Amino acid sequence: MLYLEHAQAGILIQDSADLKEFSERFADLRGVALPPPESRKLVEEIRGEFR
Repeated sequence: MLYLEHAQAGILIQDSADLKEFSERFADLRGVALPPPESRKLVEEIRGEFR
């Protein structure tokens, strides 16, 4: 089961084919994401540009 929501609505996904696709996409995102310490550092650097 997967629950997705945005500013206007939410949807519950239970179809196994859809779940597989979302799972694969999420795995791809995790594969290219920075490790937590590097992510934190990047967010702090960008936040400093807005001060």
